[in-house]
Amino acid sequence: MFGSSPSQSSRPKSRTCDWGVSAQVTRVGRKRFPACVTRDATRRATPCTVYTQEGYNTCEMAKPKAEKKNKSAINEVVTREFTINLHKRLHGVGFKRRAPRAIKEIRKFALKQMGTPDVRVDTRLNKQVWSKGIRNVPFRIRVRLSRRRNDDEDSPNKLYTLVTFVPVASFKNLQTENVDTSQE
Repeated sequence: MFGSSPSQSSRPKSRTCDWGVSAQVTRVGRKRFPACVTRDATRRATPCTVYTQEGYNTCEMAKPKAEKKNKSAINEVVTREFTINLHKRLHGVGFKRRAPRAIKEIRKFALKQMGTPDVRVDTRLNKQVWSKGIRNVPFRIRVRLSRRRNDDEDSPNKLYTLVTFVPVASFKNLQTENVDTSQE
């Protein structure tokens, strides 16, 4: 069933290669390889010369994209409001570890969104997470993440993220919003 006759495996078939040149396809077992693609030691496709109906053609690889030298957006001071779904982040966590884990998950979320390893949680946010006890953490929480400049000169981080609680009546139709720093 899986075997193939020797005449079938050695018989090349016409096909267009990855670079658009009509080339031959060879079969090795159940796998098919374009004859125009050879693999070097780094396992990258290299251009090669193929014989087609028109004559000899050389497949040319795509030119590498020039690297962009943009200024990193992580160095900007910015404030955004997010809704964090704590329910999915605390699924499977034991009762006596839920509120401490919620604070850790909020820190992890802030690190991912703002890109600063120094994350500071406001006391009102901490009280809101712990308001229903260690077990019954709120399912969702609305927070304001503000990336700020660090005034401490001997700190290794130039920026830090302050996470504060934003009270909302309902989480319906809320999206991530950029907040003007003048509104704070």
